[in-house]
Amino acid sequence: GAVTIDTTSPGGDDGSDAPVLAIAEADDNYINADEISDGIQAVVTLTAGTEEGDTVTVTLTDSAGDAHEFTHTVTAAEATDGQVEMTLNGTFAEGAASTVAVISDEAGNSSADSKAVTFTIDTTSPGGDDDDGSDAPVLAIAEADDNYINADEISDGIQAVVTLTAGTEEGDTVTVTLTDSAGDAHEFTHTVTAAEATDGQVEMTLNGTFAEGAASTVAVISDEAGNSSADS
Repeated sequence: GAVTIDTTSPGGDDGSDAPVLAIAEADDNYINADEISDGIQAVVTLTAGTEEGDTVTVTLTDSAGDAHEFTHTVTAAEATDGQVEMTLNGTFAEGAASTVAVISDEAGNSSADSKAVTFTIDTTSPGGDDDDGSDAPVLAIAEADDNYINADEISDGIQAVVTLTAGTEEGDTVTVTLTDSAGDAHEFTHTVTAAEATDGQVEMTLNGTFAEGAASTVAVISDEAGNSSADS
């Protein structure tokens, strides 16, 4: 019977050519809740031997060891342009993940694997499970209950207590910003300990030289992955 001879390999003459996989959202080594909400955006730069109809396969292996496979058929335009864009949608285990791309054709010719792109999936947000990160901490300054901070109260710093959101974890950062009457924003940060995450609150001292007059303070919680709560 008729056969098709196809020796044009996405891997080149010896099969060693490899695509290049890029995930811009993982440039900071994390994929956070906002980034994963519409899928992980991947760009694969094709090898010289890639042709229309070839298949690009991106495999994401999550921290549970589950391999999630995503495939895309190369169009003529993409073969000319030299790259394809893919969206990796799914439910992935939290933690360390690795992705790799390979190109193959119907004849069984294949490229080499791309270099792996690794990152940590962290979708536990101080802002809660909602896509809008609407959970907010509660900021309390007892010394300001009378609407004033006087000379005695400011002498040892303004004492602030931040009640944490349910999604706050050890290692997250609490940032309190005091904006004084001159419009200067004074930022104070604190890294949440395990004990504080369990207790549900942190105590902070706001020390500095602040302009006299009306001032406002706000607290927000963020993590290394870029997840954030709403402002208090």
